[in-house]
Amino acid sequence: MTHPRVVSLAPSATATVSALGAAPAVVGVTAHCDPPADAGTAHGEDLPITVGGWLNPDLDRVADLDPEVVLTSDGLQADLAEECRERGFDVRHREPGTLDEAVETFAARGADVGDPAAGRRLADEARRRLGRVAEAVADRPRPTVYCEEWSDPPMAAGNWVPDAARAAGGRYPFVEPGERSREVELSAVEAADPDHLVVHVCGHGDRVDPATVAERDWAVDAPVHVIDDSLLNQPSPALIDGVERLAGLFHPEAFAGPTRRLFVPPPLTAGMRVGVGSGNPVKRRAVELALESSGGNALVDDVSGGSGPVSVEPVPVPSGVSEQPTGHAETVAGAENRAEAVLEAGEYDLAVGIEGGVARFDGADGLFLVMWAAVSDGTRTGRGAGPSLELPADVAARIDAGAELGPVMDDLLDTTGVAKRGGAAGALTGGRVDRADALAAAVAGALGPFVSDLY
Repeated sequence: MTHPRVVSLAPSATATVSALGAAPAVVGVTAHCDPPADAGTAHGEDLPITVGGWLNPDLDRVADLDPEVVLTSDGLQADLAEECRERGFDVRHREPGTLDEAVETFAARGADVGDPAAGRRLADEARRRLGRVAEAVADRPRPTVYCEEWSDPPMAAGNWVPDAARAAGGRYPFVEPGERSREVELSAVEAADPDHLVVHVCGHGDRVDPATVAERDWAVDAPVHVIDDSLLNQPSPALIDGVERLAGLFHPEAFAGPTRRLFVPPPLTAGMRVGVGSGNPVKRRAVELALESSGGNALVDDVSGGSGPVSVEPVPVPSGVSEQPTGHAETVAGAENRAEAVLEAGEYDLAVGIEGGVARFDGADGLFLVMWAAVSDGTRTGRGAGPSLELPADVAARIDAGAELGPVMDDLLDTTGVAKRGGAAGALTGGRVDRADALAAAVAGALGPFVSDLY
């Protein structure tokens, strides 16, 4: 997967691109953005560059970064977006006003950075989470909620916040969805008699003393909840976290808590191309076995090259390590190198590298057969290990003397091509675990970040 050079001038855009798993493409951000550690890594070690504030960035610095796309957001950046267009930048300006529009923007941002499928996944995941909240709070009494975006003077939050409060099971009578935040009279808050006061002052995170609101000279008696402003004040995936946080505050007996994902993995779906960094049919079969355990047998082509909806393709590539990798580090490096080479060789949704080696373990005598797998989509890499099998002493001695395991096993078994059949794993376990099974365990482990909510 190739990464466009992206400059994000909006904190919400940076957060959304990061949730898409596309932060490595980001070469420039503003001082108000919070990029993750892997931001810019697809294009250089010293990236991303901070180009100024979100309302007054240095466009000469932006130009120096040679961006292929510039991201802006919100009506307050509309003039900036136009100025960027006049500079000749390819600007993708998104201006959501409601919760639904914010979710639609997640999908649009995927297209903006060249990964529309990731955008659709992110939007679908947001809708799933909102649906879970809606189900939890359905038919429950709706408390009246006041959300304060600014405190001096007090301002009732608008845009998507009214939708967020209602999605969380509350009633919000202060601003209509899609309208801008506006100053509110204390008497209007008193008249609404809110059951909850939610304070999310722009730019303050959660560093607000609730007493400054609770002790105002007003006739309001309700608990004050100070939450991080990023959960409600920007139309990024954090907004879904905010809805879940509000639901937990308004209906703690009904909603157990958030189900946040920092990254939305690609499901194993029809049309995917999976490249395996080897021409060895056993390695291809190992990948098929791992994918079958993750997504059902119907997903995967059979070994003879059937017409199943997920295509598993052999891609012979070099490992970049020695013929007999020794130690975990070299074996892992071989798997990672193969996965990276697959991505460079063609347009694959997932690339798999598998490498076998020998290694020792602290606290255990002897030399062990080890196997590692790496799975990558170009932005994230998962790693997994298969079973470790102790080598017979005479085999270990020959490996220590410089021989390779495959030829040693061929010699020991008086055969050829063990590596392309049951492998050393099959021979060492009396056929109870063959090489495809063992390698499939490694691949299944490496698929973790792409199939589990926990990463």
